Amino acid sequence: RLVLVALRAPLRRAAPWPRRMSEMGVTLAPGGARVVIPAPEVERVELCVFDEGGEHRHTLHRQGPLHEAFIPGLAAG
Repeated sequence: RLVLVALRAPLRRAAPWPRRMSEMGVTLAPGGARVVIPAPEVERVELCVFDEGGEHRHTLHRQGPLHEAFIPGLAAG
């Protein structure tokens, strides 16, 4: 189970999206998953992964109006 937590920051104008909409969200890749979330109005986004081992938090890296990360070991199912 995945949970996104977005922390708000003061509003500011964001640059146009540098990627296609098809690249947004969670995309499975060899060895894990790539996460790209459009959130121009927040300063930080955390991805919380819940599994048998408990809760694991990953802070996504801000790239302009997007927040992104590669989460190793994340798989379908």
